[in-house]
Amino acid sequence: MRVVQLIARLNVGGPAAVVDMLARSADHERLDLEIWTGRPGRGEADHRDLHGPLAGVVRDVPGLSPALRPDQDARAAFWLARRSRADRPDVVHSHTAKAGLLARTPGLLPRGTARVHTFHGHVLHGYFSDRAVRAIRAAERRLARRSHALVAVSEHVRDDLLDARIGEPDQYRVIPPGVEPPAAPPQEQARRELGLDPDQPVVAYVGRLTGIKRPDRLIALAERLGRSHPDATLLVAGGGDRLDEVEAAARRLPSGTLRPLGWRDDVPTVLGAADAVVLTSDNEGAPLSLVEAQLCERVVIATPVGGVPDLVLDGETGLLASEPTAFHEAVAAVLDDPALRGRLARAGRGRAASRHDPRRTAAETAALYRALAG
Repeated sequence: MRVVQLIARLNVGGPAAVVDMLARSADHERLDLEIWTGRPGRGEADHRDLHGPLAGVVRDVPGLSPALRPDQDARAAFWLARRSRADRPDVVHSHTAKAGLLARTPGLLPRGTARVHTFHGHVLHGYFSDRAVRAIRAAERRLARRSHALVAVSEHVRDDLLDARIGEPDQYRVIPPGVEPPAAPPQEQARRELGLDPDQPVVAYVGRLTGIKRPDRLIALAERLGRSHPDATLLVAGGGDRLDEVEAAARRLPSGTLRPLGWRDDVPTVLGAADAVVLTSDNEGAPLSLVEAQLCERVVIATPVGGVPDLVLDGETGLLASEPTAFHEAVAAVLDDPALRGRLARAGRGRAASRHDPRRTAAETAALYRALAG
């Protein structure tokens, strides 16, 4: 069976990590899998630079990028039509909005090619104006009608899309992304490598620093922790267009309170050093940074958005909070109570290990391909 994973770019984030995982986990004796992709944009970190080359054949698609650029989009469409007619894949599995648009544009793929699209989240909340969201919703409804199957990374993401009348219930499969347990060093070693005191409270954030991720909430948390836990450090591992804002706050706050690290190729070390890992976003699909933290047996505190409540059962496998004071109180509670921290962390690890087993994700995805290809 010939399968193409089509993605707009392999920037650091959930979609690229899932494509990487599917390629590594595939049964290459039965599955002829290729990845067709554009390139990360300016200022974006490339997944391959931090995690190494992907398994299988990777082909660059000329002109493919997330931005709407008619001339470049036409180049990408022409390449996709020509290549797919030459290779005649049984399944084209698209990830990210632009790839999904191209894969489901009438006439670009050969007749008989099954079209699968994964929603790693959605942009129906928090990204665009109401007018733009209405246009996106209408476009996604049309594209869903041209899809043989739709994959959602969590139940909440699927339900949001169905509430927006995007696709039909029988089109959807919920397949949580598989995540390999990070090889985190022991906490004392991780802190030594990062130049941290072995006994100080450490909170970590791992991810992009863009508007939807709400770095202002990270800064507010650091300010509150600086007053309630003066010896605590908030590590921020990631980059993006709001990194300057975080760096400016770090210079303003007492030394060591907020520590921006930039993009890291040693994320397991950052997670290993932490007592707690936080996520402050306005919208998420299935945030892999939280899954990785749970697999490292670190307690997570997050905003209850998108697919987060499918990962974090409040009070059972982590804590959920939205308002800044409540968020700080949740973080302070786990820093002050080792028994609570341990209980939540152990339960989170068990749920993440079961729900996000790469073997399960690969098997469910391969079963979907076989069903569609006949």
